[in-house]
Amino acid sequence: MEQTQNLDYNIKEKLSMKITKFEDLSNEIIYEVFDYLNHLETVYSFYDLNERFQNSLINSNYPLHINISSILASKFQFTITNIINSHCYRIKTLRLSNPFASDMFLFIFRQISNINQLQSLILSQISYDNSLNKIINSLHLFSKLISLTIKTIDKVRNQNDIYLKIFQLSSLKYCRLSIKSSELPVSVPLATNQLSSIEYLSIENCVSITQMNNLLSYIPHIRYLTFENVAVDLHSHYQIFNTYNQLFNINTLTNISLQLYSIGFNQLESLFSDVYYHIKVLRLSPCLKFQSLEYLNANRWEQLIRNHLPSLRIFDYYCEFIFHRYLSSRFEYKAAIQQFRSPFWIERQWFFQSDCDHQQLFGRGYHPKIYRHIMFYSINSSRRKCYILSNQLYETSINLIKHLQIPKIYLIINFHDYLPHVTQLTFLNTFKMPRYDYYFIPNSLNRIIPLKQLTKLTLHCYCPFCGIIELLYLTSNVHTLELDSFDKPNFLSIENNNTFHLLLHANQIKNLTIRKVVILDQVKLLVHLCPQLESLTINFHRNDLNSIIQFILLETKCHIRYLSSLYILKRFKDFLKLIKNLIDSEKLLDDYEIKIINGRVYLCW
Repeated sequence: MEQTQNLDYNIKEKLSMKITKFEDLSNEIIYEVFDYLNHLETVYSFYDLNERFQNSLINSNYPLHINISSILASKFQFTITNIINSHCYRIKTLRLSNPFASDMFLFIFRQISNINQLQSLILSQISYDNSLNKIINSLHLFSKLISLTIKTIDKVRNQNDIYLKIFQLSSLKYCRLSIKSSELPVSVPLATNQLSSIEYLSIENCVSITQMNNLLSYIPHIRYLTFENVAVDLHSHYQIFNTYNQLFNINTLTNISLQLYSIGFNQLESLFSDVYYHIKVLRLSPCLKFQSLEYLNANRWEQLIRNHLPSLRIFDYYCEFIFHRYLSSRFEYKAAIQQFRSPFWIERQWFFQSDCDHQQLFGRGYHPKIYRHIMFYSINSSRRKCYILSNQLYETSINLIKHLQIPKIYLIINFHDYLPHVTQLTFLNTFKMPRYDYYFIPNSLNRIIPLKQLTKLTLHCYCPFCGIIELLYLTSNVHTLELDSFDKPNFLSIENNNTFHLLLHANQIKNLTIRKVVILDQVKLLVHLCPQLESLTINFHRNDLNSIIQFILLETKCHIRYLSSLYILKRFKDFLKLIKNLIDSEKLLDDYEIKIINGRVYLCW
């Protein structure tokens, strides 16, 4: 931070001279300015201006941070020739996040002998095809690689092969993986001589308990560990799993985060019995719908922590239950949570909040049944960046919270603190938006968070379109908007809405996702609302395919010129053929690619 401030000060000092044109600046200042920009965008913007800028970009030796996210087909060859091919030896960070960039991937990795300074590689939103497989096979040639991220958008046949090749990388310290699979694979064998240097490992895809345990045997230097989807092991019993734990003990591991699915407390006790003795921070989120209350047994938790987690300082806990509202389980639940108020929990400053909501679910015969959806979670996590709004907040948490989630409207009303660093806001599906008072939510929120600071807004609840407009008007720096659904528009009322017209020139939304089915009128409103749009993800019925696709692609020529990719969440029979025929017959695009990956349609131009 101090280094950045000094750099800003130096630039301001040098700019204080009487200079009226950017090209009058010295090369030194221009390089400092370029360092703040994505290198590809810098080249696209300045390369053709004059010979001086061409030489500045070609002959400099400063490290390059390359981000290839939505490269246009028209710029592909230029990028290969003038950027990648000419400057391989300067690339320090490389981010590839384009499902259509297989050719780009292969070309770049043919230059491995020249990419000798690469320290960070991010492969995101990519398809696991032959090109990615070749990249993974070549990773060991990057001798300075310390950070690796791989996120696939389709399913991988052999996860274990990827794990083992990554563990062979001699310099790797940070590794984050999201490698989807159609089923839980057979676990990797326990490590013998192959040990990794990884200190931070995060795996977002599903793994079994045994798989998780065996992976740990390869990373004896691990300090921070995250598994976001740990499932019950179908191939072995937890009694066998416990024998594996006796083989190794990791002294360096201090921080662990686990999200568990259908795993009993007995298995959890076996998991913690030996390996995690030095843990200081534990973040745990079991999903226990329609199961017993064993994870709310405060006495068992106390014994587990005293005996096997003696160094634990932070216990960040989030648990969800669903019970039939008329069963005795709800009374057992109330009695169970009272046990978490004993001296053991109070002395450690570990406090918990409980929220309840009624849900209507359909069982056999489609007869509705009323269930109680219950959330039980920590409210004083001093390291938590994501926070579910509750009635009470401890001062140590305020300056760390970046992501605020709101389950109920009354919590906004009753909340009396201010969270100065929140940049992401999510309304959970239990939230009920007011249908007529569109000003209440944004005005109330502005009292507890800096709305102008938000960069991502997610609404998992139903929201009237006029309510979305009022909220966006006060969150003008949001660049990512995710909606579940909103009402069909009343064009007359929107046309007379002054906020809508002001918002047209103010919002910065570049990424828009609408998960539930939309009609053409809804698409028209959102497109006109977001002139800066670069990526759009939508869902629609087959009958609306022609009208929606044609409208969006025609608008890219005038209103949404920055849009270069369209993702469609639902596909139909002959989907690709229908879209191709439409685009070609109406001459909507000159150059484009389209493919289906993991059930989604990806269109890029």
